Amino acid sequence: MGAVAGLMIIQIIVIDITGILTRHIPGSSIEVDHNNFLFRATRSLGNTNESIAVFIMLALFCILSMASPSITAVCAWSYFFARLGHTLFYYAKIGFARSICFGLVLFSLVAMLLTGVFGFHGA
Repeated sequence: MGAVAGLMIIQIIVIDITGILTRHIPGSSIEVDHNNFLFRATRSLGNTNESIAVFIMLALFCILSMASPSITAVCAWSYFFARLGHTLFYYAKIGFARSICFGLVLFSLVAMLLTGVFGFHGA
């Protein structure tokens, strides 16, 4: 969870620095344009925000259901690296790779759900 929080902090810093460098007026809308880095950076953070609550709930669910810590950790790290990839590919305007990472994010969340539901108890 700390790594995901760190990623979000970095995303916020990137948005803030980009806003300052582009002289974006705080509170004003950002032009919807995938050629605009500030728009892509903002949408990347928005995408992270859309899945973070589910990630936190599933991580807690796995902990409280006493599911396998090692499988839970693999799912959590998979989520993190998929989110990181999604962010970097969004920044770089590489849509196909970004979409693959989004699929991996969803796969990681489903794997965490199954881990909690079915237990996969063990070491």
